[in-house]
Amino acid sequence: MKEQRIQKQILDYLNMNGCFCFKTIACNRSGIPDIIALYEGKFIAIEVKTDKGKISKLQEYNLDIIKDKGGYATVVYSVQEAKEFFKIILAHS
Repeated sequence: MKEQRIQKQILDYLNMNGCFCFKTIACNRSGIPDIIALYEGKFIAIEVKTDKGKISKLQEYNLDIIKDKGGYATVVYSVQEAKEFFKIILAHS
């Protein structure tokens, strides 16, 4: 499955579950995660890759910064992984 299709399905899932979310397209900072979401005051960042994709050092660095600042951040390779990540966030509510 193409990365864009995975992103769309994740965005649909997050929207159906009450998140404010969007796909980042162009930012003034490189390496920003593909999807940014807010759910009940929780900042969520998701980098989406296909099964053949590889996260860059800059993307990994940005995900680490988000986690260090109290946000939830991850890289996923499927819609199912994103759903599991969101369930973890719900468990911390």
